Amino acid sequence: MTSYEFEKAAKKLVISRAAVLYGEHYTIEQINMVWFAHVLGYKKAILIDSGDNKRIYEVTYNMGKDEFYVDTYEKQDNMKASAVIFANEDEMKTED
Repeated sequence: MTSYEFEKAAKKLVISRAAVLYGEHYTIEQINMVWFAHVLGYKKAILIDSGDNKRIYEVTYNMGKDEFYVDTYEKQDNMKASAVIFANEDEMKTED
């Protein structure tokens, strides 16, 4: 399976999972791949949909077994931290 074929299959799987789990219907153009790797017989990607739901999908292809796995995550939290905390570990300065 080429990287292009994997990306296309992964996007189709995300579309299918969103429809089954949430009743949301996306086109392939509304799914974006933000990260991809091919390591030791696996292809893996992180994808997001264009909705406001903050869902992230992790798609893994096991080449040895010819199987796909899809994990779905929802954004729970977002924090901004000043780079100062790395310069001085004694002071933790964070902002919401």
